[in-house]
Amino acid sequence: SPICEVIKHLKEHRESYQRVEIKYSEQDSLREDITFSFPEHGFLLRFDPRSQRLRLIEVYDFSRLRVLYAQSVIGGPNFPATFVRVYDLFGPTYPGSFDRDHKLYAVSYPGLLFLLTIPAPYASELLTAQ
Repeated sequence: SPICEVIKHLKEHRESYQRVEIKYSEQDSLREDITFSFPEHGFLLRFDPRSQRLRLIEVYDFSRLRVLYAQSVIGGPNFPATFVRVYDLFGPTYPGSFDRDHKLYAVSYPGLLFLLTIPAPYASELLTAQ
């Protein structure tokens, strides 16, 4: 989607998106992504700076957002997203990456990135495996 369509959608649905943080680089505006962050909903949109087309949807807080794929719930406020659930719905891709400091596991697909909280027992296994 072009950035102008997203802005139009946001204007038409102001009541749903009361807080949007738009970030871009003033120094390197054609190299760094334009980002629309929705902190109240737990996701981020990344746009290519040259084409201004949506490049990536990053979901980082499933407790704030119900995420569906083909009528299947990936995660939401009452349904925690898990590594196993994402792999069951999307299939395996490349190995994800584990953020040791935040204990988050990043699983990516073309145009989509999930940041999943790993339960403590499994996080400790990932920490020792790295």
